Amino acid sequence: MLELIQQLFECLDAKRVEYCHWKSNAFLGEAVRGIGDLDLLVRREHGDRFEALASALHFKQMAVPRWRSAASVFHYLGLDLGSGQLVHLHVYFRLLTGGSLVKSCRIPLEHLVLEGRRRLDGVWVPAKDTELLLFVVRKMLEYSSPTEVPLALRESQRAVAEFEWLLSGGTLSRTEILLDRWFPQIDRALFQRATAALMPSGSLVDRCLSGVMMRWRLRDCMQQRVLLLEMVRAARLIRWVILRGLGRPPRVTPVRGGALIAVIGPEASGKSTLVRELNTWLAEHVSTFAIHAGRPPSTFLTLLPDLLLPFLRRALPRYRSHQVETDRQTGVGTVSRTRLILYAVRAVILALSRQRLLARAERMVAGGALVISDRFPSATVGATDSAQLDPMTLSDTVPFRRLSMFEQRLYRRIQTPDVVFCLKSSLATAIERNASRDNDEPDGYVRHRHAHWTSPQFRSSRVLELNSEGPLADTLLSAKQAVWECL
Repeated sequence: MLELIQQLFECLDAKRVEYCHWKSNAFLGEAVRGIGDLDLLVRREHGDRFEALASALHFKQMAVPRWRSAASVFHYLGLDLGSGQLVHLHVYFRLLTGGSLVKSCRIPLEHLVLEGRRRLDGVWVPAKDTELLLFVVRKMLEYSSPTEVPLALRESQRAVAEFEWLLSGGTLSRTEILLDRWFPQIDRALFQRATAALMPSGSLVDRCLSGVMMRWRLRDCMQQRVLLLEMVRAARLIRWVILRGLGRPPRVTPVRGGALIAVIGPEASGKSTLVRELNTWLAEHVSTFAIHAGRPPSTFLTLLPDLLLPFLRRALPRYRSHQVETDRQTGVGTVSRTRLILYAVRAVILALSRQRLLARAERMVAGGALVISDRFPSATVGATDSAQLDPMTLSDTVPFRRLSMFEQRLYRRIQTPDVVFCLKSSLATAIERNASRDNDEPDGYVRHRHAHWTSPQFRSSRVLELNSEGPLADTLLSAKQAVWECL
């Protein structure tokens, strides 16, 4: 059991908050290790105490998209400091079920379920006969909808394993007694038909027919009429498929709003690795996007120059930006007017692409998402990935001044990030890492970027220095803790 989950359950018991993990307890061992979600039914009268405890343990309340939200169901995420894992709580103050797309059925049995709870591996869970009864009702409601059936079939193997676990110990006869008391509108014959259909030998047709009959018997518990409900389900399924196809599956977002997180540092200091690991860690639960502000995608105006750039780098190596910068700063060689013009135009093109990318990132943050940027520009002229055209040192001619002013105006439009991770590593480590990369740069380029690296200044950002010389796990854990504090 993760330390955070153990602390949560101990605090709930100490404060006498009545709860139970109300479903899928066949896989409780996975849930308490942070695999999947914890589905907690909490007594409504104890809601304030639960929220205070969750806040004390640094759980963050999350918002779901409006089209997926359900009344009386809340989402919390917590960070287990020992493992770096995220713990996702689904907190129910009402028993709502009916499928993955719409929680359409309210079962008014919360007090009865909590009164009959029992201990299982240190966690309060419903009595086994209670859980079996709720399981059959849940699954029948899923199979009653043609829209929900494909989603139910995806989890059929786990459902069979859970069903067999619930049937062990002779719970079926006790469940039928509960059925008479709690669901008088469902007769035993229908319940027996439903349980037979859920067996591995049961057919899909039997499950669907039993589900439709059970939904009719529970029509007073349904929150919407059948036709409207199916229209809502179909619309949500289409939206879900489209979002997944676009690589943007619906996830929760922090109720306090999104955040822009930047990872900066010298060449080959581990920036891309940290961005990738943070994105993988967060994206399982939270709406997260990873971008590369150091190499922004082309815009309509910059597409052609960007397509020609690889050829020009090979054909004219002396015209590469870092070579022009080196010649200007050291005074070695002559920096011709042509080289300066190309250097200035390239700087402006890069500024255009960066400003467009980061404006889009700001819109995603405004929508509640977390955006993690590999590299980021600052207000410091001459700093890495920032404005490069200083009119005081470049040239005093009108074209250069105009280009310089335009470039700096573009960078001033970029909002500062909420959190900046500044990675530190030695030149030797950077050269070693660069050699192991797929698209390794020349060693001279790495040395140049390290020699001219200056830590940028960010006006209102929280800047944290991370030593990336050590194990990745240590650096990643420090970054996770900092990200969690800013949410």
